Amino acid sequence: MWKELGYQIAVIAIGTWAGVFFGLWLWCKVAGMN
Repeated sequence: MWKELGYQIAVIAIGTWAGVFFGLWLWCKVAGMN
């Protein structure tokens, strides 16, 4: 149970971090092109 819960939290945390990182990278790229 704890292992599954930890796995879900890890996936959500990594997914959120990856989404924020990709969003900032994309925004900087678009802002730099203008």
